[in-house]
Amino acid sequence: MNKSKYYVKLIGKQSEIYVRIFGTDTVPINPPIPLNTPQGVGFGVDTNLLTLEQKLRLIKVISSENRIPEKEVKKSLLKDGKVFPIPIQNCILAKVNGDTISVIDVKKKIAKMEPVHKRVSPVAPPPVATEA
Repeated sequence: MNKSKYYVKLIGKQSEIYVRIFGTDTVPINPPIPLNTPQGVGFGVDTNLLTLEQKLRLIKVISSENRIPEKEVKKSLLKDGKVFPIPIQNCILAKVNGDTISVIDVKKKIAKMEPVHKRVSPVAPPPVATEA
């Protein structure tokens, strides 16, 4: 039996930053529990689910945008249970179960759950893009 998997499809103005980091506009998350992020409620991309290339790009972006040495970012990012926050306004949540893909109403999901995830500590997100 196939296990259900959850993904976020990256959308909106911030999506190009995330695509630059992840190399795709669809990223696996686990578990799909809302958490507080610096930009509001969102979902956490479990860094354990990322490929080595994705982790390296994420380390470089966090390091350069936050002026933190790559070594420090890498040490923090690779800790078990770390997540990279994606604010809900920048994604669509979907559940994949076998050949079936279901889009999940994020507002209903958040209304049912407390937007706190105590098991994980988020790493620094990319900076918010500003319009000129």
